[in-house]
Amino acid sequence: MSERIASARHREAGFTLLEATLALAFLLPVLVGIVQMTSGISRTVEVNATSSQTQGMLQRAFQGLSRFVQAAKMSTLRMQAVQDDVDLALATTVGEWIDPTDDVWRPGLQFLSASGLLSMNASLNTSTRQVVFTRDGGELANLVDDDSDGLIDEGEITLLHEGTRVAVLRDVEICEFALEGRVLNVRIAVAQRMSDGRVERARMERAIYLRNN
Repeated sequence: MSERIASARHREAGFTLLEATLALAFLLPVLVGIVQMTSGISRTVEVNATSSQTQGMLQRAFQGLSRFVQAAKMSTLRMQAVQDDVDLALATTVGEWIDPTDDVWRPGLQFLSASGLLSMNASLNTSTRQVVFTRDGGELANLVDDDSDGLIDEGEITLLHEGTRVAVLRDVEICEFALEGRVLNVRIAVAQRMSDGRVERARMERAIYLRNN
């Protein structure tokens, strides 16, 4: 009688090895599922945050560029030559500042702007202004990730304003301008690398109407 009572108390006091093994076998897939779900939620949150940040950077850059370029005088507008310009004898070297032809995408702008004192002196201009896309030192314009950082042909956009060059946007993969009459089309693509090595990209294209001759 006492042996049966002791055995019953032993069973009530804890799990047997078999019971513990079965419980673990049941719980393990549940725990793995919870970990995977949590990891997936974390990735989704990071992707959304990175995407929002990238889009915000791009939007702010476009707003700044629009204000900077809109006052450009068309008669002073120059663009940096591309290889097609050299092939057509419109330029001697890639990157040379040339008079733009319509509907050709080029990587940089140079111009004078009206000073804002036109009512006093219609010929009064600002100093030379530029918008330039410069690739990082380890990158070439070859659609290849030359420096193995996940970004392709990346660099930064800088503005030359009143003799001072200012960085506007980094991690830029594409920055191009094309003139169409009085409309300057601009397209920019940026990228950001996330903690798991994936790259979040955003692209935007806008048209800026040039008001001054």
